[in-house]
Amino acid sequence: MKYIAAISALFALKVLANPLAIAPRVSVIDPSVLKWEIDAENGEVIAVNGTIENVIHHLQQRGLPSSDTLQKRIPPLDMTGTHYFCGGRWDRAELSPLYRGLTYLNTVKGRVHVPRGPSSCGRVSCDDSSAIYICNDNRYPLTLDTFDRIVEAASYIISKCTIVKPLVQVSGQLFFPDNWNVIVRWDNDC
Repeated sequence: MKYIAAISALFALKVLANPLAIAPRVSVIDPSVLKWEIDAENGEVIAVNGTIENVIHHLQQRGLPSSDTLQKRIPPLDMTGTHYFCGGRWDRAELSPLYRGLTYLNTVKGRVHVPRGPSSCGRVSCDDSSAIYICNDNRYPLTLDTFDRIVEAASYIISKCTIVKPLVQVSGQLFFPDNWNVIVRWDNDC
């Protein structure tokens, strides 16, 4: 038993000493700065700023149901070279609102643009104090050609970091080798 405690303590020290295990400073940008380009069924590209909830609202106002813009499935996200952490400085979010956000993200096709970094983050989804962020640590703007990548990254965090004490909650961050990341966390601004 002493050996397990000693190994656990050494592992904890190694993780704490590893700069990759410590969350970088994040400069959260105004959610309205995150730009979405939605491919409408008629071939029109619709630009909307904000969260995915803003996108769905905009599509509904224009009479374009989001169910008509279902995404094509693409190959699974390559997780080679990624690393993640659970909790840390992020407060835990409830799982149900996160699933609603992921469902919204799965209902539209298009692109998302994140301003140049480092630490340039935009809120992708925010529902009932449960948020998903995308961050760009590159010194140039980041464009993802599909929302699937965000959904897969958030789902990965959920699969690795969910706890059930006393509610089903989750928080964490997943880093990709090409300098972008996704955060799942509680956010009192939604």
